[in-house]
Amino acid sequence: MPIWEPDAMVDAVEAVVRRGWRVGTHAYGDRAVRILLDVYEQVLARNPGLLAGTLVMERGGLAGPEQRVRAVELGIPVTIQQPLLHDIAEVEEGFWGPERVARLFPARGWIDLGAQVSAGSDFPVGRFGAMRSVYGMTTRQTVIGVKGPQRAIGYDEALTLHTVNAARLCGDQDLRDTLRDLNPVHTIVGGRLVTR
Repeated sequence: MPIWEPDAMVDAVEAVVRRGWRVGTHAYGDRAVRILLDVYEQVLARNPGLLAGTLVMERGGLAGPEQRVRAVELGIPVTIQQPLLHDIAEVEEGFWGPERVARLFPARGWIDLGAQVSAGSDFPVGRFGAMRSVYGMTTRQTVIGVKGPQRAIGYDEALTLHTVNAARLCGDQDLRDTLRDLNPVHTIVGGRLVTR
């Protein structure tokens, strides 16, 4: 259910970007993604020269192949919050059916298109942290089983989406170089310290 009428949203987003601010808009469902891309396309046309990453699609749930291509062509980054699939897959299947739920958060499709995609745990809204999100992206595990395994990505890819790509999206790419210098000093498994 759209919260904004598209014309009013164009005006609101345009007012924000003219102040030099960035806009991240939640789009969860194929209709929502289509409407958001329509809005962003109008804002981009009316405001040439916007900095890359000024307009961001949060979640991009159920973005189909054509919508993903369109987002990439428009230069719209997307974020993925895998815990939304994990935690509410059963409810989503009741509304959308198993085939559509299996298409949620197609990380593999975004990456293969060369999209600027990043990921987050959705914490504190979601109930678990980044590593559980990485796990979900690599396994596509949900509370009702594996959904859309062909959309899974590798561990290194998932970790990159949560760290390097997320930092770039937030404008903190300079912090990325600190990642190579991090050295773990402890390993904790199941709440127990196992190495120093």
